[in-house]
Amino acid sequence: MAPEAPAHAARLFEDGSPLGRRLAETGPHPDPIAAARRLLGEMEEQEKLATLNGHPRIGERSEGMSAYSRDEQGTEVVPELEQLNAEYERRFGFRFVIFVDRRSRSEVAQVLRERLRRTRAEELEAALEAVIAIAEDRWKRQQVRHQIRYGKADISFYRSHATPLVVEPIPESEFTGRDNLLLAGRLTVEVLGEGFLAAYTEGDNSQVVATDTMKNFVYAQTLQYPGATAEGLVAFLAQRFLETYPQMEQLRLSYEELPYRSHSEKLLSAAPGEHSTVELSASRSGVLELESGRRDLRLVKLTGSSFASFARDRYTTLPERPDRPLHVYLDVFWTYGDLAEATSAAGSRYVAAEQVADHVRHTFDNFVSMSIQHLLHEMGHRLLARFPQLVQIRLEAENRLWDTSAESVEGPARVFSDPKPAHGSIGLTLNRGQG
Repeated sequence: MAPEAPAHAARLFEDGSPLGRRLAETGPHPDPIAAARRLLGEMEEQEKLATLNGHPRIGERSEGMSAYSRDEQGTEVVPELEQLNAEYERRFGFRFVIFVDRRSRSEVAQVLRERLRRTRAEELEAALEAVIAIAEDRWKRQQVRHQIRYGKADISFYRSHATPLVVEPIPESEFTGRDNLLLAGRLTVEVLGEGFLAAYTEGDNSQVVATDTMKNFVYAQTLQYPGATAEGLVAFLAQRFLETYPQMEQLRLSYEELPYRSHSEKLLSAAPGEHSTVELSASRSGVLELESGRRDLRLVKLTGSSFASFARDRYTTLPERPDRPLHVYLDVFWTYGDLAEATSAAGSRYVAAEQVADHVRHTFDNFVSMSIQHLLHEMGHRLLARFPQLVQIRLEAENRLWDTSAESVEGPARVFSDPKPAHGSIGLTLNRGQG
């Protein structure tokens, strides 16, 4: 086991404890409890008494008590404890110390009454042993490994008059930009950092940034954002969080567009359906990961898809379809080789989500696929060819093929109906080769 850092070892005892101070001065110690027991045996009685008197009185809420003690003692009110503490200190000349071990204050009061019957020597030994037991319990709790995260979910915002977006045209899309009259989205912020550990282990909230504060921070900083893209906004917010709150070591931000369509310089309407997403992780060294996405595409073609020559056995009932309609739910995600190109629209390398959606629609329309797997592979390869700045394409699809409920005997007209809830799920990730 790695030696316990001196500062952490000292925190096993109350602030200013002579025993905690000695432990810090002589450390680090592989086993701080064994070291504390040895050091306690070497101390003069005056230091031992100072160690005991450094503990808060049971039932007393003082400003100087540690977060550990506040958590260990609980909040139950037992008026008799004040009188029992005073009687104990008059009798023995030092404070009553007990390893509470999740007992109620009423139970502790009963123990105190019983210990008043002991000799001073017996009680001094018991109180010092309690100091060690308390420290050992705190140390064991410190040894548990933690993965800390908390944050604010579903922060909806509507930023008006953001910087307009202009992008280079591509043959597969008519999209060349948006006015950004309204840049709207829903954001989830998740922060990570060992600086928040005390809130979990000791109930010490001194480093906790309230999630309501996070929400207000997002609103204030979104107003200040000078850029035109969702990726840029999310990266901007992550940077501002890390600059403002040093206890935050890392962040994860998830953005989901709330799409609106502009009809004039003042009129907009909600445009539910497909929307853009951003997933970003950042630390003090910068952006660690960023994935852009376009979700909830609903693609239908009436012909130009097949599914045949698949494995068959005694469980197979699906007929082969040399040509069939196809209804696909599709999510597309992409990653840049240079993350800076994702967060700035100043150059020509930014890939707009609308262009990605148009591009996969173009492939869906003109590619005759042998399966949805075949279709996704073609979509991914064509996207990598169109956008050389991207290094990864990830596609997630659901086969939502309708049931055919009625067919015309004289022409191609048919009536389709929704299928059973069970559906096929297909995924593919393509990574560009590095050489």
